[in-house]
Amino acid sequence: MQERDDQIFLDTLKIINNIFGSAPPLVGPDTQCIVHLLQEIYGRCVKPKQEHLKGGQEETVYGELMPEFLERLFDETHLESDSLFVDLGSGAGNTVAQAALTRGCKAFGIELRSAVAAIADTMVKAAIVRSQIWGIPVGKIDVVCGDMTRNAEVLEWIQAADLVLANNLKFPPSLNENVKNLIQFMKPGAILVSLESFGLCGVNRSGAVHSGADDVGLLFEVSTHQYFSGDVSWSNAGGEYYIHRKIA
Repeated sequence: MQERDDQIFLDTLKIINNIFGSAPPLVGPDTQCIVHLLQEIYGRCVKPKQEHLKGGQEETVYGELMPEFLERLFDETHLESDSLFVDLGSGAGNTVAQAALTRGCKAFGIELRSAVAAIADTMVKAAIVRSQIWGIPVGKIDVVCGDMTRNAEVLEWIQAADLVLANNLKFPPSLNENVKNLIQFMKPGAILVSLESFGLCGVNRSGAVHSGADDVGLLFEVSTHQYFSGDVSWSNAGGEYYIHRKIA
């Protein structure tokens, strides 16, 4: 009887192995699933602490680019697994987490406010854990707290970056001027996406370059693009964003 039971067990195990052996290989979740996963992480890590995201001064006003809009930006700028993404003013870290999870690239960000940077740290750690659970390959992810214009690590990121994001719609003029000192160190071919253009510097109203102008804006080719209702958190209306490609 024992031998018969053993043989039944072995025969059954062989059938199960054949079933699993003929099944298609397991694959990770697609981009749409990852975006939903990010929304779940956001709901757990960011929404309960939204009071910390409300800034009073102009330079700390908080606004987000929505996940679907970010995916379009990543497609437009050809963000790949071997790319480096940098977010200047990374807020709660959602852009950094999304770039890493949906593209598998290295993704870094810097945030000035310590309370917001702490939220970003929580979100990034949750994203890393989810990537391990779901088998999603990601590059290095890091969000630091500090002044983007005075951080040596940020300068290293900028020099190596393939895509830099600056959600600078509410940046004061002085901060945009300081950002210009950073982006001049981007490598040729690298791309900067911003909500306010850096490309009009050194150009007069007729479109001609000022005599002797050497502003950083002249280092980039700039194209204007449209975003639409639902693409950003701060408005139901559309608007413009700018893609700068470093040419020198």
